Parts: sequence; C-alpha cells; structure tokens
Amino acid sequence: MRLTPGETIALIGAGNMARLLICALKAAGTRVLVLGRDSGRLRLASAAGADEVIDLGQERDGIAAVRRRTEGDRGADGVVEAVGKPETWAVSAGMVRRGGKLCLFGGCAAGSKAEIDTYRLHYDEVTLFGVFHHRPTYVRQALDLLGQGAVKRELLIDRELSLEEVVPFFATYSTVSALKAAVIM
Repeated sequence: MRLTPGETIALIGAGNMARLLICALKAAGTRVLVLGRDSGRLRLASAAGADEVIDLGQERDGIAAVRRRTEGDRGADGVVEAVGKPETWAVSAGMVRRGGKLCLFGGCAAGSKAEIDTYRLHYDEVTLFGVFHHRPTYVRQALDLLGQGAVKRELLIDRELSLEEVVPFFATYSTVSALKAAVIM
C-alpha cells in the first residue's frame, strides 16, 4: 500500500503481525487507529505506537468508531485487515473513505467466503488488494525495522524458552494465542 504521511490508516487486529504493521505504518508517517477485542493486545498496540485503539468490546460498531475518528466522518484513508476472518474482511470495506485503499492482509482459511459491499467498491472507487506477507521483500522490510530498533523486542517476544520447554509451551498455548517466545539453545 502506498502511504502518504498524515493519512489515517485503520488496522483491524492487534496481534503480533499487527504490531509490526503499526511500526511500519508509523515509520511512514501515518496516523494509526487499531481495532481489537483483547485489552492486553490493545495495550501493546498503544505501546507499539498506535495513535488510538478502539476496543470492540466497548464500541461494538467498528465502522462508526472509525468514521467518528476521521475528518467529516468520511472513513479512513486506508484500512488493513490483519485478522484473517471473513467477517472482518466484510466489515473492513465500510471503514474506508471514498477513493481509499483496502488491504486484505490477514489470510483466511481455504474455501472461506466474505460478503463485501460491491456498490461501495465500485461507485466509491475503493482500491482493494491482498498481500502475502511472507514474500522476501516484506520479510526484508520487517528485518530492517527490527534492526533499526523501530520495533521494540518486548512488543513481540515476551519470554525465552529452552529447547526442553518448547513442547509444554505449545501444550499450554494450543487454544489461546500468546506473544512469541524466543527459543534459546
């Protein structure tokens, strides 16, 4: 997504990849609104540099929440969906302004279908695109941000594990998401 300093970007999701995206978006000079449901992750999103976080447990209508935070209630200049669920893909189109950009970053499971308001995409001239983040160019950009110190380690990694602790770690976090762990040998 081509970014212009001063643009408002709404980022749906507050997980590990979202925190990297926040750092990249802030490095490009944008204003970042982060939408999520987990208060701990939203705190980390603020620590990563999000200008505002929107707790969808408190403000249930994400579209209205984003629009209220933009000039003239027009919507965000760009929206990045970083959850990878068809329902968030569908709602993301309502958050972007006329002529804005919509990036479907979060990958959905094979066979998933999302309903998107085609009227909005067509008549409001919304640019819609997907991106696969494991391409060498994107990995290099992420490594550069990490190497420059633009991303604080503690925003992504909250523990160090020995090799013997890996199996119990995965057993503990098999049904709930955790921050990443660094395996130290």
